[in-house]
Amino acid sequence: MSDFQVSYVSIWSKDFVGNRDVFANVLRIPISYEDENIVVFATGGAQLVLQRAVDADAELDGSVQFGLHVNSLERITNELHEAKLDVTLDREDLGQAQGVTVLRLPSGQTVEFVGGWEVRPFVGRTLEARSATVVAAVSMFGRFEVFPDR
Repeated sequence: MSDFQVSYVSIWSKDFVGNRDVFANVLRIPISYEDENIVVFATGGAQLVLQRAVDADAELDGSVQFGLHVNSLERITNELHEAKLDVTLDREDLGQAQGVTVLRLPSGQTVEFVGGWEVRPFVGRTLEARSATVVAAVSMFGRFEVFPDR
């Protein structure tokens, strides 16, 4: 399996309502989430995200952005820095053990890399787990002991 999987494609638009109508009513793509600035369409694969291009984001009108899910955000981000590429957002925490790094391509488009934090085996140490997510991640990488919350 590849280290990369297309997670979503975002379309920025000032004509938010018109584009929403095309995807929802003409193409009949189901909506999985919607608010006044974003619509997420469930395509059965990568998500299609329509975003309103207004205010600070107005210059994004007509642009397309995509996100890649990566196995190791830390490794990918370090490789982007080593290649001296334009990293515009560096390992921002998204919560739920996920982070994002944003790369601006030489042609101006941006690519978001979304992935989990790398977990190393705990050798000779113990881990106090407060989340099933952490326990599952650690269990894939090595031996550990879990102590109940105190």
